[in-house]
Amino acid sequence: MTTATNFNPQRFQNRVALVTGGSRGIGRACCLKLAQEGARVAVSYRNGKSDAEETLRQIEALGGSGMIVQSDVSVEAEVDRMVGEVEAQLGDIELLVNNSGTFIYQPHDELDLAAWQQMLNVNLTGTFLVTWRVKPGMLKRQFGRIVNLSSLSGLQPRPKSIAYAVSKAGVISFTQ
Repeated sequence: MTTATNFNPQRFQNRVALVTGGSRGIGRACCLKLAQEGARVAVSYRNGKSDAEETLRQIEALGGSGMIVQSDVSVEAEVDRMVGEVEAQLGDIELLVNNSGTFIYQPHDELDLAAWQQMLNVNLTGTFLVTWRVKPGMLKRQFGRIVNLSSLSGLQPRPKSIAYAVSKAGVISFTQ
């Protein structure tokens, strides 16, 4: 059994991982854990190149390797480019962590279509686009692991989070 303090440095040896939203927070933690366990890690970010570079520095300090790649996961052409760059530099993606997300706090009487669409596009459509781009290769190779991060808000919404809750409930249903 693997815990946060007990890890297997060989578990993902020679595997390629892509972590969307990997530049900070939970995404960074996922990148570092995958690197500790031997994966070559692609750190995807939309904004904040310096945060992505810091994540890569931490991966390298652990003895791991990887790359950073900028992409807006809600745009199909950018997802295609991102995956192409990762595969060209690191190899076939075998481990995917869909972590990209956005949250706009808006009371229900102020929620507008632009905020609704942005949260659905990044949180739900982005999860779909990246998954659909990498899964054919995983099926062909008969190996792949996909982790989709959601939120408790997808099960129990909080105030000022209608669009966020809907998008995360969609990720839960998509994953199931």
